[in-house]
Amino acid sequence: MKVSAVSENACLIQVGDQISESLTAVIAQLSSRIERALGDALIDLIPSYTTLLCVYDLNKVDDLWMLKTLRQITQTIEANKNQESSPDSLGRLVEVPVWYDPEVGYDLEAMANDKQISLPELIQLHTSKEYRVFAIGFYARFCLYGKCGR
Repeated sequence: MKVSAVSENACLIQVGDQISESLTAVIAQLSSRIERALGDALIDLIPSYTTLLCVYDLNKVDDLWMLKTLRQITQTIEANKNQESSPDSLGRLVEVPVWYDPEVGYDLEAMANDKQISLPELIQLHTSKEYRVFAIGFYARFCLYGKCGR
């Protein structure tokens, strides 16, 4: 893992090079350790596919202390990477309610027809799997072109 200062109050931790579920677990574990270590000096943690951005309060800690602390935390995690992940490091399950009805899901019947399956079979296929979220965010330029819903 590589820790770099990217602004006056933010550090970026490069955890890996390729998206994977195991990397997601490491980023979650790293987030948890950073939250415990920094307490109220932490402003935000922003996970992504292969990185974790740590934004901190300059009034509570300085940049050199932050770099040193984050490097120590990453070294500890790297040293223990062969240990089995705890359930907390894998994230949490969020159930999203979905309303499957052709009146609101205009493409449901077309998709079922396209796949040559019944609507109940399509719904069963969609709901029988857990979907992993790797990152949450938005596309910044989308709003620049006046399409952000304002």
